[in-house]
Amino acid sequence: MIKKNWKKIILAIIIVGIIAIYFFNPTINSTVNYAIGVLMSGNIDRVVAYIRSYGNIAAVISFSLMVLQSVISPIPAFLITFANAMIFGWWKGAILSFTSSMVGAVLCFYIARVFGRDIVVKFTSNRALNEIEKYFDKYGSKTILICRLLPFISFDLVSYFAGLTSMTLPSFLIATGIGQLPATIIYSYVGGMLTGGAKLFVTALFLLFALSILVMMMKQIFNERNKKMSLKRLSIKINQDFAFSKFMMRGKKSKSIFFPGCSFMKFGNDIIYKTLDILRLEDENIEVCSLCCAYPSQVLDKEYYKNNREKIVKFFKDRDVEKIYVACPNCYNMLEKLKNEYNLNFSIIMIYKILNEKLSNMDSYYPINDEVVIHDPCVIRKDIETQNTVREILEKIGQKYVEPLNTKDKTVCCGNINMTHVLKPEVANKVCKSRVNELSEKSKTIMSYCNGCLYAFKKQKAKTIHIIELIFGKQDRDTFYKRIKFTKGLNKC
Repeated sequence: MIKKNWKKIILAIIIVGIIAIYFFNPTINSTVNYAIGVLMSGNIDRVVAYIRSYGNIAAVISFSLMVLQSVISPIPAFLITFANAMIFGWWKGAILSFTSSMVGAVLCFYIARVFGRDIVVKFTSNRALNEIEKYFDKYGSKTILICRLLPFISFDLVSYFAGLTSMTLPSFLIATGIGQLPATIIYSYVGGMLTGGAKLFVTALFLLFALSILVMMMKQIFNERNKKMSLKRLSIKINQDFAFSKFMMRGKKSKSIFFPGCSFMKFGNDIIYKTLDILRLEDENIEVCSLCCAYPSQVLDKEYYKNNREKIVKFFKDRDVEKIYVACPNCYNMLEKLKNEYNLNFSIIMIYKILNEKLSNMDSYYPINDEVVIHDPCVIRKDIETQNTVREILEKIGQKYVEPLNTKDKTVCCGNINMTHVLKPEVANKVCKSRVNELSEKSKTIMSYCNGCLYAFKKQKAKTIHIIELIFGKQDRDTFYKRIKFTKGLNKC
């Protein structure tokens, strides 16, 4: 029996020895306590300074800190990971962080296996172990991999509880390594960039933001109230949470508001402010906002949808808004519904009417050589005035165009109406493919004044262009980053 368990006995002796040294050697005790204090401060500069103070053995100290925090310190490991990248460079720091965290994980695993639950509770808490046990009960052998991908779940808790199960060490190491590696690389890369100039710092912040969104999404997967929600619905929920945050709801106070809409904002500052300049020829007091119309929220629960709509109402009431100039047909419809539902006293105007009237004030336009085929969004199928206005604009800027078989009041949906691409993706794909085939018979380039429709067509590999690009110039790419950059430049709500 002794021969069979010799590894566990040796480990037990080592662990007991380390604990004894800590409690009975004043120098070691004070050094360890100070190190824990540095980690507990949460100050990355202090962690970096502490590790650097050890000179040639800085890597050894960093390694020890990572193991220490894995065992007894409830501090996020990314503090040390950041510090390693800032001191040793991102890829060397990543190697150091990954190997030390793996050693810490193994140590936690074996502490639990050798000493059992009673000792583990001393390092953590019974409540914490009960919480992590729910994940093991629910997801079985996949728990280690899943939890390693979720930074909000304690690193050491997962390792401790795994040691209390029948899981083998090789299985534990494989799952831990696969789950831990992506986060370690990202944190290390960001940490390394934090030592650079302003441009790198901004990029690092965006990487952190992207990682935060990923964490939020993964966390909500395990949230009980979202357990029946599809991944697409979940991504919409996160998108709408962000869209209706204080950071994203911005705009100066004015009775006249330009409401570009989410998809239009992805064109970025250049097109948004060129459009705003033209609108100011009509209304010199107009200001632009960065609100979402809550169109995607429709697929979520009614209370959530209602709360988001009420945030829009508050935004308008706080500014005594009387006129709203809209670029997106979906936004137009959503705001009309909002106006009627809450008895709001403002007018809603599609910007294309103003653009058409003010085109003569522009020095140049950007028509393309190819003939375009017009797609009218189905949400404004009955809005003959806007449909005719769009065609007048094309004629004035010298853009050649053709009509498809189904056009204007007989136009056919792109497949995305009422978020069908989320609720019934197969139906949406079939409808969209059919519409693209019909349009492509007339021209290789599809032109519309709804970015939502154009996004759907792009998924079918169709060549598309927005009418605003024919007026102000083709955009290389419309991205979420451009929307963030635009929003950041506005006053907060």
